[in-house]
Order: sequence, then C-alpha cells, then structure tokens
Amino acid sequence: MAFKMKTKSPFLNNLIDYMYSHHYAKKSIETYVFWTSAYIHFHNKRHPASMGNNEVEIFLNHLTVTKKVAAKTQATALNALAFLYKHINKRHYLIASLLYPCFATRCQWRSEPVFEIIIAEA
Repeated sequence: MAFKMKTKSPFLNNLIDYMYSHHYAKKSIETYVFWTSAYIHFHNKRHPASMGNNEVEIFLNHLTVTKKVAAKTQATALNALAFLYKHINKRHYLIASLLYPCFATRCQWRSEPVFEIIIAEA
C-alpha cells in the first residue's frame, strides 16, 4: 500500500483522499494541500464553503503584494483553489470569473480581465 499523508483536518484529509483516489501525483497532492491550508489559515480557519471569489482574490493579492511570490507561484496557488472549488466544494461557477496572474511583472489582481479562467460544468 502506498504512503498516504494525513493531517489533523478532516477537510484536508477529504481533499487528500479524493486526489489519491483519482491517481494524482504525490507532489501535486502535497502542493494542493499546502495552498489550500494556507488559504484556510489566511482567512482565520474559515471553511472554504463559506468563502468565495472575494476571499480568493484577497488571498492572491496578499501573495502578490505582501509575500511577493513569483507569478508561477501565484498560478499554482490559483490552480489549487480552482481545483478545491471545482472538485471538492462542487462550486464550478465560483472561480470562473477570477483572473490569471500577470506573468511579465508582479502586479495586483485587476478587476478587468487579462485572461479568464474557464471552468466548464461537468
């Protein structure tokens, strides 16, 4: 039997179990759990089901402005949150209106579209 990581959080354990059952790579699971956990902790341990686009945008702005993470890191965090809302919380429509980060320079998330993320309903 393959090693399965576990956390103290039943919600994160559910995320891990879902990803393992769908044969995601161990590194992908670790990365998505890291960003999901960071997102939850940033918002004072609120459940993701009670949050939406505004909270995602605030978190991504925090990464951009305060933490000064690279654009690729922002994209990874965004992909983790898109996965969370699409597959775990089953809220396909939420992340669809959020923007992709600017790859040329560090910039804040903008209200006008640069690139849109399209998440098709399954």
